[in-house]
Amino acid sequence: MGGTWGADNYGHFRIDRTDLLAGSGGGDISLPRGQVVSNYSAKHVFSIALQLKVGWHTLEVVVANEGDETDQAINPAALNISGLEIRLNQHKPSLPVAIDPVALVLQGKWYDMWVNLHHPNDPAFVAISHVLEEMSPADRQAVLTRATQLATFATEVKKAASAKV
Repeated sequence: MGGTWGADNYGHFRIDRTDLLAGSGGGDISLPRGQVVSNYSAKHVFSIALQLKVGWHTLEVVVANEGDETDQAINPAALNISGLEIRLNQHKPSLPVAIDPVALVLQGKWYDMWVNLHHPNDPAFVAISHVLEEMSPADRQAVLTRATQLATFATEVKKAASAKV
């Protein structure tokens, strides 16, 4: 996540009630203590990149105010966060993947129609003509183009593999 922020008078970020460690963020993830006017008035760019376990997490922005605390009208505390962007990326372990070759040729509703007509592992490609008959000429041309590209790729793989045997 990242963005810009400012605090009157100073502050820092925490995740799950734990202060961010050095190296867990970039830019200004902590603003210096004291009555530093620029802590609030300047835009401080920050970024935080953490690998967290799956579940709920809490981002806290701790802001501390200094000066006369008896009259908040004279000395208010303030937080300014702008341009905040949060990206969540779930780590997925690598698993073997099988690609249905029909999915490389048919797309969208046409692939859905194919799957509804056949089990995804059914090698009876002859039945694809039923799906093709329902398509517009432009959709059929797009299928022909993708199938030709796939066939060209397969030919190149065969050449490369046979040269190594």
